[in-house]
Amino acid sequence: MSTSSSKKAKPFDIFQALKQAPEDRVITIPAGEYLLNKPLEINRNVSIAGETGDPADVKLISKHGAAVVISASFARICAVTFTNLNADELESSSNLNRSSVVVVKSGESEIVNCVITGKGDGLVVSGAQSAPVLRHCKIENCSCGGVWIVDRGRALLYRCSVSQCGHAALAVCNHSVVKAIKTEVHHGFNIGAYIYQNSFGRFRDCTFHHNALTGFEIKNESDCVCESCQMNHNQEHGVCVWNDCVGRFEHCDIYDNMSIQFLSINSSPQLINSQIHESPGIGVMFHDKSGGQMESCEVFNTADASVVVSESSEPTITDCVFHHARQSGVMSILSAQGRFKNCEICLCQAGGVFIADNASPTFIDCYIHHNKECGVQILNQGEGKFYNNSFFDNSGCNWLIEKTAGDVVRQENSPNW
Repeated sequence: MSTSSSKKAKPFDIFQALKQAPEDRVITIPAGEYLLNKPLEINRNVSIAGETGDPADVKLISKHGAAVVISASFARICAVTFTNLNADELESSSNLNRSSVVVVKSGESEIVNCVITGKGDGLVVSGAQSAPVLRHCKIENCSCGGVWIVDRGRALLYRCSVSQCGHAALAVCNHSVVKAIKTEVHHGFNIGAYIYQNSFGRFRDCTFHHNALTGFEIKNESDCVCESCQMNHNQEHGVCVWNDCVGRFEHCDIYDNMSIQFLSINSSPQLINSQIHESPGIGVMFHDKSGGQMESCEVFNTADASVVVSESSEPTITDCVFHHARQSGVMSILSAQGRFKNCEICLCQAGGVFIADNASPTFIDCYIHHNKECGVQILNQGEGKFYNNSFFDNSGCNWLIEKTAGDVVRQENSPNW
């Protein structure tokens, strides 16, 4: 009589599987939770995939710090959740392996359909040789930042979600670059996207919403291109561009943020073919020596002025429509200048244009109509140049130039006086 005994299967050893796998091999991780005493080092071109295709079924859990460190030229990781139990959470921590969940140190590896969550920063991309691609990933519930691209790093995010992170959800700094397509940055406990220190971002069809501070911010000589993006329901500004930055925002929809919808401070952004609306305060503000350009934009339903130009700013604003402001449509104050050409300013509660405090803007070929109180009000050493503008159906009067106003040039307006 023969007997047979079944041997218990050995637990899957991911470190041993990675060590033994040749280049280009696919390592399939069975469903389960794997507690890691050290980071999984991926330094060769292999593919790692969760067995079921659902990242919730395969979890790599680091006891402290990074669950995975990637330095391969081109590896691929798919359908895995990376997390940790503890990490160094100080912003000044320089040891990425101890302060992050996933670290990319070099290479153009792909991370697809993965979840990154835990203590410290979620994903850190560091160094000029780092350029990963993330597709269909979720970076969420990280106690510090969500995605940080630093020290000349680069990254591409496609259809990703970055949410509920303690610091900036998406930060790009120190000469780094990000490209994001159809990506959502939301419900963060700080800034949504933060591009700073000579960095660059390109965003298409992205949404930045319900963040505790500003939805999208660029700072310190940085630049970006945002195309067909939405910034809404953030607890501070929708967009803030400041400290000698530029940036191009085209076909964007910026609305219902708790402070100024679009704010430029000492910068020169371009705002083109965009809508700015439903503001509890100012719609667009150019402040502190800002230049820049607005073209073919619509600003409406603001509790304060549609557009404020202040503190020696001098933007060029063309082919725009400003309407249904509860204050003035355009406010120019504090030595501001600026050029408004072929704009329409209408249906505003406190007049179409307000100029004061040594401001001196120029209006050319504009239509100023159906505003309450007046079409243009100038006082307190405010000045201005008006050429070939049309005024009609303003309540009270078209021109209200107080005795305290400075020099006002009016040529070929209808009416001119």
